[in-house]
Amino acid sequence: MKKSNFLPIILLAFVSVYFFACKDKSKSNEKEYSSEENKNKLVEVANKVMSKFQTADQQEAIDLIDGLCEKFDGYSWDGVEDYFENRYDAVFAMPRYLSDVAHGHRKPALIGSYTFSFSGESVIFEANEQTKSWEKVGTTSDNSIILRCTDKNGKKCEAKVWGEGTTKNYAYAWYEDGTEALRGGDYRIEAEVPEKIYFTLTADGKEYARFLFSQDMQLNNHAYFSVNASVANLNWTVDTKINLKNVSAVYTFNYGSEHLISAFVKLPSLSLIGKSDDQTFEEWYELYEDQYEDLISKVGQADMAVDIINEVQLKGYVKNVGQAYSDIQKRSENYDDEDKASCDRLCNAINSNIDMKLYYDNTDIVQAQVLTQTAVDEWYSYYDNKTHIDYYPEQVLYFPNDNTTYAFETYFDSKPFTDLQYTLEDLINKYIRLSPMLFDEVGEVEF
Repeated sequence: MKKSNFLPIILLAFVSVYFFACKDKSKSNEKEYSSEENKNKLVEVANKVMSKFQTADQQEAIDLIDGLCEKFDGYSWDGVEDYFENRYDAVFAMPRYLSDVAHGHRKPALIGSYTFSFSGESVIFEANEQTKSWEKVGTTSDNSIILRCTDKNGKKCEAKVWGEGTTKNYAYAWYEDGTEALRGGDYRIEAEVPEKIYFTLTADGKEYARFLFSQDMQLNNHAYFSVNASVANLNWTVDTKINLKNVSAVYTFNYGSEHLISAFVKLPSLSLIGKSDDQTFEEWYELYEDQYEDLISKVGQADMAVDIINEVQLKGYVKNVGQAYSDIQKRSENYDDEDKASCDRLCNAINSNIDMKLYYDNTDIVQAQVLTQTAVDEWYSYYDNKTHIDYYPEQVLYFPNDNTTYAFETYFDSKPFTDLQYTLEDLINKYIRLSPMLFDEVGEVEF
């Protein structure tokens, strides 16, 4: 991979910050940076973030996950298959079934009906070190599924998944030829999904990893999803809310109690299509395809922002997504890479509809702006022995302090960013080496 293509992605991840809680602005920090001062500021923030990560904090957790994965993949599941009988085959044959139907092949043998629920399973499986297999050793009283094993250090490990809250029934039925069945059908899979699904990994009673999935779905009204995951002191949260009239998503990443990155995307005004009871999912999808242009035209404002350690903010804004789509689409259709004027018109359409600016320390001072401008690619053809010139839209960074503009590749492929990549490379490889399984799979990375 060319480092010039990779570094902008890394830097944007490190540099995009939006703090959700209200903060008093420090007037003493209100300064407009030059293009060179911006480089130092961005690298300083990136180094602060990377300095937070201490591999020793996650070593025990990764050892446990490695050990569980090794036994999960390497030990026989015949005992589990015997317990679940044909239901196990039905669930795990589903991907193959869908692939065969899509390619016109005969479907694999599946049972007529399968229903999953935590209350219906409630079982404990244990890794037998002598037979190298997973075996059922008991049942649970709290509607959970438990896997137990002993790691290489003799710790008693337990992976547990369970559900809490009100359950909803979701079902999908289909006929012998693979078409969806609105009523009846030859085959049917149902799942009783609780409001919250938990997963924990413990060893000798100490919790090392936790995963929580929360959902609230109501047909033709809304779909809410929330995910919270932690490994040792690393914590991620994603919260997504989809309504027929608006959409929002929020992301946070913390190291212990320290805020590192947070981000949001909001579409406060749009129009989605509900699914009627007499529609198959395929018909519903086709309806979206047919009305795509009309639905896009009804999307209004869009906002986004991303935050890291409350020092750098990248904020984006589109006043009207429908209008932006129409303008940019029109200019794209008339774009000719040999016509500079058509490329200029396309760039103007992008810049007039999309606003993306960089700020520091939660102030209102614009440090840089992401713009699109016409770039030139000059090349020689041995076919006609002529020099050709192509014009294409290119994203650039504009710095108002010194009125300079840099292509992303040019700006990020210079010092001190080139030095930063070695620090990042070293940090990533330290984490890869924590997991022998991962190291065997991918080896060390080089940018």
